[in-house]
Amino acid sequence: MQLSNLIYKNIFWRGLNMASVFVVNILIAQVFGAAVYGELYVFINSLAFLVLVSSFCIDSGLIYFGAKNKLNDTEAISFALAWTILISIIALMFILFATKWNNSFFCFLFLVGMLLITFFSALFTAKHHYYTQNIIIVLCNILLSIAFFLIKKDIEKLYIVFFTAIFIQGIFIALVYIIKYAKEFTVRFFSKEFFFKIINYSGMALLANITFFLVYRIDYWFVDYFIVDKVQLGNYIQVSKVGQLFFIIPSILASTIFAVTAQNANAKIVLNIVKISKALLLLTITMCVPLIIFGKWVFPFVFGNTFSSMYLPFLFLLPGIFALAIQTPFSAYFAGKNRQHISLYGNLFALLIICVGDFFMVPFLGINGASIMCSIAYIFFTLYLLYHFSKQNEISFLNSLKISWIEVKDLFSTLKNSL
Repeated sequence: MQLSNLIYKNIFWRGLNMASVFVVNILIAQVFGAAVYGELYVFINSLAFLVLVSSFCIDSGLIYFGAKNKLNDTEAISFALAWTILISIIALMFILFATKWNNSFFCFLFLVGMLLITFFSALFTAKHHYYTQNIIIVLCNILLSIAFFLIKKDIEKLYIVFFTAIFIQGIFIALVYIIKYAKEFTVRFFSKEFFFKIINYSGMALLANITFFLVYRIDYWFVDYFIVDKVQLGNYIQVSKVGQLFFIIPSILASTIFAVTAQNANAKIVLNIVKISKALLLLTITMCVPLIIFGKWVFPFVFGNTFSSMYLPFLFLLPGIFALAIQTPFSAYFAGKNRQHISLYGNLFALLIICVGDFFMVPFLGINGASIMCSIAYIFFTLYLLYHFSKQNEISFLNSLKISWIEVKDLFSTLKNSL
């Protein structure tokens, strides 16, 4: 199947998925307000980091070797289930005895659900199967949205229905994959060769993804620590969530590019990755224009009156949003070529910029300072990846940045053409 057709399918189904997630995000903000929203998502952010570490980025290894047709379905399923059960139990023990978190049950639901979603969505992606896992998530989010109106402003019930929904999504995605692809499935021990093949690839991916996670979200903790007003925290996290909307198409393209590059990265794909990156920049700028003009009024209208402080930090974050839109195809390319160390080094430098910058800027400039430092770090990271991509593929660094007016039309049409 042509890469363009895979991209269209991935965009459509992942787009529905992300749209449903955004609706849930809006409803939580509208129903519960900025303070509750901020506290919930700081908690989720901590859990998401725990999921990232405990998953060991096994999903990257599953996609990489699955795309190369080097995975046995029975071994892959057994490995995913065994890892989820074992790590979830270990993590629960850690939460109970080594942390001060009081919501251990919610932690367990989130951890199991997200590990299953991560692993089995990766197995679906390796087979270029995009709709089943996304349909399950959309249906669960629809039911979750209805539940918000029924529970009204009961915060305890919010936590129960939210984390239960995550758990149910993971269970159903795993069950459907097993039913669909394991015709005679029986749980069995996976081979030693299989284990080390996945672990060796995923180890470097884990380091790169941990640093990228911290680059992407460590500012939440700085804002939470330095700013007493949790309404400001909620506003800042919502700015970040809005920024993530502009990464939906780039991330979908990246996941497809990763799977295809793992199979075969020829010169045509390399050249078109540059075109796609430029097209994503132009597309992101175009989509941001309405919010640049009307965001001051749109944000409080959509999310509620408690989110009236979003506009200025959003403007400061815009350069970083543009930079991240550019870099996603390059990150996917390096992952598909098994060169994750390049992304890792760039992430480490960007993380250093954010940590040092936020330490000095957030106490004085508040959430605006956090946005400024994120933009600086994201721009540095993008330029770093672009430099190494250009150097390895003998492409002019300056030419890869330059966009002529004649090229604009061709860039947008690139997303409609086969790679």
